[in-house]
Amino acid sequence: QHLTAAHDEVLARQKFKESEALKAKFVTVYDRLSPLAFDNGFLMIRPCMDESELIREGKALHHCVARYAKTHAEGKHCIFFIRRKNQPNSPYFTLELDVQKQTVLQNRGLQNCARTADVKAFEGMWLEHIRRMRGAAKAL
Repeated sequence: QHLTAAHDEVLARQKFKESEALKAKFVTVYDRLSPLAFDNGFLMIRPCMDESELIREGKALHHCVARYAKTHAEGKHCIFFIRRKNQPNSPYFTLELDVQKQTVLQNRGLQNCARTADVKAFEGMWLEHIRRMRGAAKAL
């Protein structure tokens, strides 16, 4: 009985340490990707801030972006949120960017739907914007 309780306590402490480390990684990645935020007056894009935001995004849009939490925090997947400018807190599309190649790996909306014409056009504007920033964003 005491062994089970001690085991559970060790696991809880380990999970807490892992959670704190993950939070710190999210902050680092957010700070690194924030200069890539952009808007065109109608749509906006910004990087994911934390794990809970990824979970909410996945639930709202009914897709699997939450499974990218650890790899986003490690910088392996760079997840961005596209929002309508007049609804900045309402999920619209979720984008994965290959920062080194400055290319979009995927961009999905509700129930994994493909991007609309307006989102595709916005994505193109954003990519041009970040490519122009290339010199300023060498740290990425």
